[in-house]
Amino acid sequence: GGTSVLSEDRNLTIEVYRKPTHTDQYLQFDSHHPLEHKLGVIRTLQHRAREIPTTSQGRKKEQDHIKTALKTCGYPDWAFTRTSRKRDLSKGEEEERNKRRSVSIPYLSGVSEKFRRILQKHDIPCQEECKELYIGETKQPLHRRMAQHRRATSSGQDSAVHLHLKESGHSFEDSQVRILAREDRWFERGVKEAIHVKLEKPSLNRGGGLRHFLSPTYNAVLHSFQQQNKHSHHSRRPSDSSPCDPADKGETPQQKLGERPDQRPC
Repeated sequence: GGTSVLSEDRNLTIEVYRKPTHTDQYLQFDSHHPLEHKLGVIRTLQHRAREIPTTSQGRKKEQDHIKTALKTCGYPDWAFTRTSRKRDLSKGEEEERNKRRSVSIPYLSGVSEKFRRILQKHDIPCQEECKELYIGETKQPLHRRMAQHRRATSSGQDSAVHLHLKESGHSFEDSQVRILAREDRWFERGVKEAIHVKLEKPSLNRGGGLRHFLSPTYNAVLHSFQQQNKHSHHSRRPSDSSPCDPADKGETPQQKLGERPDQRPC
């Protein structure tokens, strides 16, 4: 808790309050407790010393008191240094996160759609100008799934992406991966994956690796969609895309629904 003090200049300041019977006895450093618990004692008391006193003099007074009391309980200097360094690292990470800013703009029919198309990332080249492509689905955060593709598994069931990277010596950046569609529901996500694999025919996808197999009914619909899209594409611009250019392949059914496109080039 804190105590209020009215100074001579009539300003109200707050300091940490301790009962007269307080003994300054905390968890002994040589006790049989995990080290993290002991470091947690330092962090907790230092946090209180930073947050409660309203003046710099009060904060320094409290921090000095804490250090004296904990040294009496056997806490070494390196323990204070370690907790201070960890806090500085956390503060740096928080400041880095706070640098990211987002801007919200109101929706305007006919304009917002064009805005979104302009801001979409296309024409991202593969690092090694590789033609291989993989399409998959996951409920995990993208960076975590990409990390799994980069490493081998203990079961030996390595992903097709990992095997390709291992055999070819290629690599890819997370920034090269594009999200084709977003879907929280498990079944529907499998259907979307199957549709994209059917349309794009990615070379790295293993046969039989899909969770959902499309009914033959889809064939006519998807074929018709591809033909219409191909005709629309040729009428807009000549075919001049590079081998590793995943763009200008036309809208997928998910893009027509307003989803963001995305693929994973090698």
